[in-house]
Amino acid sequence: MEEDKETLNTPKGKTYKIDKLNNRYPFCIVWTPIPCISWLIPSIGHSGVCDSNGVIHDFAGPYYVSIDDMAFGNPTKYLILQLSQKEFFEYDKALQSAMIKYNKMEYNFFCNNCHSFVANFLNKLNYKGRSDYNMVDIWWMLCTKSRYLTWGDFIKTYSGFIFILVLFFIFIKLMKNIII
Repeated sequence: MEEDKETLNTPKGKTYKIDKLNNRYPFCIVWTPIPCISWLIPSIGHSGVCDSNGVIHDFAGPYYVSIDDMAFGNPTKYLILQLSQKEFFEYDKALQSAMIKYNKMEYNFFCNNCHSFVANFLNKLNYKGRSDYNMVDIWWMLCTKSRYLTWGDFIKTYSGFIFILVLFFIFIKLMKNIII
């Protein structure tokens, strides 16, 4: 979990490196917690997709796909996409197509959000032969298959939740003492 660089070999014969220090994650989906929301439900956060050079693209608000400036801060988790040769060659084209579409769309936290953007990208890519990804699929992939960059990022993700949980139990204990 603490490695600085991870190597990806691709069908083009080129080697790509995940560079955590410079926030470069080629062929990856990335995730970061959202303050306050992730403190209540740690699996809810903000996602983006990285191009072949590792630059992060994320649907950050109405009519705005951010490039290399991820909303809510640097990623804390990433998921390396397992691409077929065809997907590898179509990757950046599919990302451009998703960006063009989402730069013209309203943002809605519940039904047209960053996870929807990533799902749209995977659909355009026809990732793993599927074109029916949705935001729940992206959430599940990030919950079950992604990796934290460092132990510190893991702690950052869960510390707010644990703090609120501790406060809740202290409050319950105090209320029991007052009532009795």
